[in-house]
Amino acid sequence: MRLDLDEDGGWLITPAELAHKFGLEEWVLRRQAALGCVESRIARGYGRYKGRSRVTIIVGKLGWQGTFAASGELLTEFRWEPQPVTIKKSKALISI
Repeated sequence: MRLDLDEDGGWLITPAELAHKFGLEEWVLRRQAALGCVESRIARGYGRYKGRSRVTIIVGKLGWQGTFAASGELLTEFRWEPQPVTIKKSKALISI
């Protein structure tokens, strides 16, 4: 996966590659974007991280984050999704 610049200097990621990262079909990702269910953030590095960019994409409850070099090369990435919650029943003690 690469991060490329458009003519205005904005970062571009191909929808097909991004959909693959989420385990989705490309049309599903495009539909979610059309519905306004895709958030994206880009943070530029500074200091010793100058030239790097951290991209965070959230689709519904799924998330993906990648760190890219100035060349556009993907350096690190991780994905998260909600985990099922188990609620234990406990007996309440009531004194009268």
